[in-house]
Amino acid sequence: MKKSILFALLLLFPVVCFAQETLTISTYYPSPYGSYNELQVGNLKIGNNNTNTTLNGVVNFWPQARPATGNNGDLYFNNSGKFEYYYSGWNDFGGAVYNLADVDVYTAAGSGLGWTILANISGSGVLLGGSVSGHLLDKIEIVVDGSTTKTIDVPLREVEGPGGNDFGEASIPGPIRFSTSLRIRFNDSQQASDITSGVAYVVD
Repeated sequence: MKKSILFALLLLFPVVCFAQETLTISTYYPSPYGSYNELQVGNLKIGNNNTNTTLNGVVNFWPQARPATGNNGDLYFNNSGKFEYYYSGWNDFGGAVYNLADVDVYTAAGSGLGWTILANISGSGVLLGGSVSGHLLDKIEIVVDGSTTKTIDVPLREVEGPGGNDFGEASIPGPIRFSTSLRIRFNDSQQASDITSGVAYVVD
């Protein structure tokens, strides 16, 4: 009886083995998504359409138009040939170099009471800086992208002898990135005066 049971089990065992399913797992290397503690590459190309030939040890960015928005810490290479990073808006890296042919200059002279527009630019670019000076200059107003406003109060100094504290002079700071618009104006709040000004900027 024991021999018959043992023989039956031996006959059944191969059937059980051959009845098992085969499981195939497909994977990709390198994985399109993953988390690595350490990753070493010979070169790195950024951008789905990047067709540049890169050298060993080189990171290559594919130029593209500035995205409308980003996440703090984003880095990209724009199609004007400059790097930008995102932190509460897109910003240029300090020490950016611009070609002289790309720099535009606005000048304006004020000769009456009230506000005079120095620059009113639509589009995106970088304010490089400027200056305003003249008789009874009172304030300078800089409006970036229609919302961020900086007002510079200009102190007056003596230029015509005792009691003649009536000359104002101030610098316009830069570089400042603007994404949609830039407006700069200056004010004489006291009387008709002569004020000269100039500002340099680059558009994308």
